[in-house]
Amino acid sequence: MTLDLSDQLIGFCKGFLAWFETCGLPLPDAQAIKTLWAEKTNPEGLDILGQALETYYLHSLWGEKGLLDLYWFDRAISAASVSYLAHDIKGWALYKNKDYKAAKESFRSALALNSNGLGAMAGLMWCAIYTNDEKTAYTWATAKADLQGESRKAAKARVKRRMDKAASKIKD
Repeated sequence: MTLDLSDQLIGFCKGFLAWFETCGLPLPDAQAIKTLWAEKTNPEGLDILGQALETYYLHSLWGEKGLLDLYWFDRAISAASVSYLAHDIKGWALYKNKDYKAAKESFRSALALNSNGLGAMAGLMWCAIYTNDEKTAYTWATAKADLQGESRKAAKARVKRRMDKAASKIKD
């Protein structure tokens, strides 16, 4: 697959979806269209985004207990300030650092760039869960369910279980 930034990665995404289909994993048209946002980035932004992703996943993989260094995440946004992916991954880094207020701001910035940003919606849901904001957690869970064509009732039940589990972790 060719990674062509001139079409804001739309061609790459279409190629990826076509590959999924050849593997027997097609997305319904209504779902596929939601994955084709214009990712406004540049070669430097993609390179730095890769560094940020590597930092995030290595930190997570090795179960590091300290705070995640935000250097690459901040640089990713500096290099491509209107990149959904840069704002989304920074939101997850802030979430991992338990800075839920800043994480919410980053996820909201991501959604302003891609209103179908499932990752940012999930991040906002998880921030609400860990700040015990039940109403907002349900709002984002149902938005995610709608986007994925899933049951709102099931999404709300999952949030309830997660909030109960988060509350027990906070007490411990």
